[in-house]
Amino acid sequence: MEWNKLLSKKGLITLTAVGMCIFHMYTSQFGLFSAIVQRSIHLLFACILIYLTISIVTDKDKTTMSAGKKALGWSVDIVLMILSCVTLVYLVMEYKNLVLRGGEATDLDLIFGAMLIVIVLDTTRRAIGWALPIITMIAIAYSFWGHLIPGSWGHRQIGFEQLVSFQYLTPEGLFSIPLGVSASFIFVLFAAFFLNSGVAFSSSTFPMASPAVGGAARPRSPSSAAGLNFPTLSSARPMAIFSCPSFTSRWRPWSSAWV
Repeated sequence: MEWNKLLSKKGLITLTAVGMCIFHMYTSQFGLFSAIVQRSIHLLFACILIYLTISIVTDKDKTTMSAGKKALGWSVDIVLMILSCVTLVYLVMEYKNLVLRGGEATDLDLIFGAMLIVIVLDTTRRAIGWALPIITMIAIAYSFWGHLIPGSWGHRQIGFEQLVSFQYLTPEGLFSIPLGVSASFIFVLFAAFFLNSGVAFSSSTFPMASPAVGGAARPRSPSSAAGLNFPTLSSARPMAIFSCPSFTSRWRPWSSAWV
């Protein structure tokens, strides 16, 4: 019976989230892996959690779709989750060989790289909507066909192999600084934990800042200055970007509530 609970969807979500926390606490204490490996494992956990928690079959669809269509939708979720695991585990296992061959991409690298780009676009769409994926797809299209644009807006031709290998095999594409901050600084994890646990210490700055005229920086400034959030504790500039807004950006003084 206990095994059935662990293998249920809720149990898998819990195991994945706990595993992700343990991984980051371990690496923060005993040292990070190389950039590609650390960020690949982090992205692996994130993809699994997104596919487990945000299905292609929405709550509205559950009431209108037939059982066959719902089963097809859930099957798509499972297939995409498995593909994300395969592409990222492959990168972790193949990393040493990748270094030994000087970063030269094989056909399998290119296949998995293209798959991971599509998977990241899909998980981003599920998590935050279409805006960022559309911008990314425009950027990808510009990379492929920008050489056809005359004048200073154009660029030299970039091939499929060059684009995919750059995105998949280097720490400058999919695994660049934003993912690196999320994967390397445990204070981001703590910030997310405190945000969802309803902790009250950061909200103490809202009444202090509410009479002032300005935007979202009003509560963030006294919060940072008083040492009430993680940027002050960690002395890391990226924390000011990633953790402080987590506490302060949802407050609306005119409604006196979290939104």
